[in-house]
Amino acid sequence: MAGQLVSLGVYIVEALTAWQYFSPQFPLKGKAWQAALGLAAAYGLAWMLFAPSRMWSNTLLFALANLLPLCLFFSCPWKAALFHSAVLTCLMVVSELIVEIPLGALLGGFEKYQTSFLVFSVLSVFSKLLYFILTKLCLLFVRGKGTGGPPIGATALLLGSFSAVSVFILLVLIYTATLVELPLELEASILIGAFLLLFSNLLVFAAHHYSQRINQQNLSLQLMLQKERAEEAYFSALEEQYEQQRILIHDIRHHLEAILGLAKGEPYQVVSEYVSDLKRSPALQNRVRICGNPTLDVILCRYREVCQAKGIGFSLDARCQGVGKMAPSDITALFGNLLENAVEAAMGQGLPCIELLVDSRASHSLRISLVNSCTAPPAMDKAGGMLTQKADKGKHGLGLKSVQAVIKKYNGQMQQYFEESTQTFHTLILFP
Repeated sequence: MAGQLVSLGVYIVEALTAWQYFSPQFPLKGKAWQAALGLAAAYGLAWMLFAPSRMWSNTLLFALANLLPLCLFFSCPWKAALFHSAVLTCLMVVSELIVEIPLGALLGGFEKYQTSFLVFSVLSVFSKLLYFILTKLCLLFVRGKGTGGPPIGATALLLGSFSAVSVFILLVLIYTATLVELPLELEASILIGAFLLLFSNLLVFAAHHYSQRINQQNLSLQLMLQKERAEEAYFSALEEQYEQQRILIHDIRHHLEAILGLAKGEPYQVVSEYVSDLKRSPALQNRVRICGNPTLDVILCRYREVCQAKGIGFSLDARCQGVGKMAPSDITALFGNLLENAVEAAMGQGLPCIELLVDSRASHSLRISLVNSCTAPPAMDKAGGMLTQKADKGKHGLGLKSVQAVIKKYNGQMQQYFEESTQTFHTLILFP
């Protein structure tokens, strides 16, 4: 009974350690009490199935007690969840091994923790304290919530497999030491090996977050360059509009005289045609202020010019009061990448066209509807993403990942589908 109470305390400490490890890195999907209850239920089930002699099943249950709540209650991709659960499992096993070896040497046997309440209690206290310290050390590599950048796919599995292999090696060493009485020199070697594995896993964790930080910096640099290009196009349009309006103002006296002369001696239709031609002049057509949001005006102006240059019909209806709640960098990432992909898909079609609707509804939600001509649905990769048609395959998926990151940041939803009957690709986004 006393041993069960000690093990219950161990699982409570491990659950609290997992909570303080997950919370700074991943935002919650729902309420905090729901995540806490789910984590408590997972660790409670692992405790009820715990037995000191069944270290393999105990370790597997511990890994699942971290993996399932992380996937269900935190905004964490499943591959990243596998990585972090493997890291926590490795830290837990290595902390117990580091305490077990000197404790067994002092108290007369490596396996004493399975039969002695005192040894089990001392092992539990010191190993969980070391486990807590190790998780805190890992969190030193994390800078704020959700700073991991775009979710890493195969890299997460690769790095997580190193921790999983480390766990397997450590369990084999522990299992061997409980069955066979090892010389003191060999136990010292195992202890050194445990420290080396611990150091290696900490390096893997640091490398993981460093790579994520570099990815985020690269993405931010691309957004900055994209914004600079948009601003350059915007000011070029302003300069062109100013020059055309200056010429129109210079010639306005001649136009008025011509209209007056036509009105005196020509039919009404001739005057009407002359005025209509004058209204269609570039000086009266180029409108740089489109929706009132400076950042979005920059982007829409640039892609209107891009569509005109490429012969793509561009229909625009932007009433974007709700866009003002977004950061300028997020507006650039969202609309810049959406329109860039739409232009890429529409090029080469018989009658290329793009339709964009940005509308703030009465319920204070923001709706974005983007429709572009497309002869066939985009090819999908194994991860469910769309394969790029650009020559630089190394930048595959960055634009869509950036869009998804903005949608996730503002709790939005996106739906994309291809309509066969109209040969169009639709992107619908709704922000609450």
